[in-house]
Amino acid sequence: MTNRKVIRIRDGETINSVVRRLRNTVEPVVHLVSDGADSLFANIVNLRLIHYYAAQDNKTVIIECNSPEVRKMCAAIGLGLAGDDVGDGGADDDNDTSANAIYDTSAAAATEMEPAKVPGSALGSAPRSAPKSAHESAPGSAAGRPINPQLLKYILIGALLVAVIFVVAAVLSVLPSATVIIHPTRRQMVTDLNIVLSLTQKKPDLTEKVLPATTIDRQDVLEFTMPTTGRAQVGYKSAQGLVTFINDNANPITVPAGTIVMTQNGICFATAKEVVVPRRNVEYFAGVPAGLRAGQAEAAIAAVELGSAGNISARRIQTIHGPLAENLRVVNPEATFGGEDKQIKVVAAEDIERSNAEARKQALAIANNELAKLSGSDKYLFDELTRVDIQSVELSHQLKAETSEIAVRVGYRATSLTVARDELTKMVRGVLSASLPDSFALVSDSVKLVDVTAAPQGLQGAVLYVTSQSSVQGVIDRQHVLRGLLGKTIDEARGFLGSVEEVGEYQIKLSSGAKSFPAWGARLKIVVVDAT
Repeated sequence: MTNRKVIRIRDGETINSVVRRLRNTVEPVVHLVSDGADSLFANIVNLRLIHYYAAQDNKTVIIECNSPEVRKMCAAIGLGLAGDDVGDGGADDDNDTSANAIYDTSAAAATEMEPAKVPGSALGSAPRSAPKSAHESAPGSAAGRPINPQLLKYILIGALLVAVIFVVAAVLSVLPSATVIIHPTRRQMVTDLNIVLSLTQKKPDLTEKVLPATTIDRQDVLEFTMPTTGRAQVGYKSAQGLVTFINDNANPITVPAGTIVMTQNGICFATAKEVVVPRRNVEYFAGVPAGLRAGQAEAAIAAVELGSAGNISARRIQTIHGPLAENLRVVNPEATFGGEDKQIKVVAAEDIERSNAEARKQALAIANNELAKLSGSDKYLFDELTRVDIQSVELSHQLKAETSEIAVRVGYRATSLTVARDELTKMVRGVLSASLPDSFALVSDSVKLVDVTAAPQGLQGAVLYVTSQSSVQGVIDRQHVLRGLLGKTIDEARGFLGSVEEVGEYQIKLSSGAKSFPAWGARLKIVVVDAT
């Protein structure tokens, strides 16, 4: 035969190369000889590609391969198979003019070939008819063999399924349809809760509303000053004056400096310098002794104590302190003067009481600030739960001491219970979620703690009074809504949707010309917007 081409397929050659060589030939009959390339023919996809492109170019392909599996697949898709007798045929693509392949007369006949359907390609189109040869009507040819019954069965089943799909689609296209778009209702809630803090609790208890608490403490020394409020009158200048010492003795008497003279009520004065009091003298009148005259001497004095108490009237000083009182008399002929007082600030008893109270107050305030630094911004710290123990209070001045201010040094220790903000928010969220009916759900990111206060509860815990604000959203039961709308008119549907408290706003879309909802659930679509 001169109208055939022999192409030898080498080991490792790709299907793209084989197809290209097949389409580049001009002969109507192509003989593909496996020259160690059985693995290429063993792929059903490769065989279908060869069959398809041969049919596109109106060529007849004959496969020569010894593999029983390959021969079986070729027979199934309608590819020709070479016989056992081989001889010189047509032109060899590899310039081998002594090809050992002689075609089976039954395989040389040209037949109409159907291309295999390969995924991802346009192999499903009907091929052009292959050229007919003189052997086409020969009995026992490849085209004369019956179609594989199993393949025919699959083809019929596929065609039936496609027909059913088209019929169902056509029926659905004429049935009425409806779409309901539902926005679940949203509500704002303000809730008051009591949450227990416990040092003995290890894990949060949602049922009992108990949260584990932690303790923080701070020990430090605080120093501050306070003004004094006590006032006292004290001497500023001493009183000055003169006294007269009287000597009734026959001998002069010396009065040393610093001699103390005093009044009857104990106001004392001291002489400024030493004086000598002369002895008594005989008085003469007209040359005749008339009597005795006591010796006298004046001395400057100053009050022993400062202040106005030394200002006394005349003749109040009459006593000499010491042994001189036996021989001398004393008197102040004139009033003393010059004694002055002034007012000073002193520590009063009230100042000491105020210092102790202020020490506790300032220690509590500073302790809260220090504890807040220790706890950080991610935890709650409550003044009501802060305990401050005053360990020592030291004052710079004692009672009645002269000073305008007191320096106070306070040693203290502060402790408090604290809880993490996230843990408290999580507990509140869980309690709120558990309290809602099934038809509503909590919008989790909407929970805000508006106010949190605390009260001690024994030595191991406290109670938190929490006011929270949150949003809840309706939970739409699509099946319940679907059943309630099937077959309803628009007015009936609106009445039904209005009775469902979870439903907020809604939109109804009916197919053109429809006046009621379909009775078949497949034609009714429920769309929930922003569902939790």
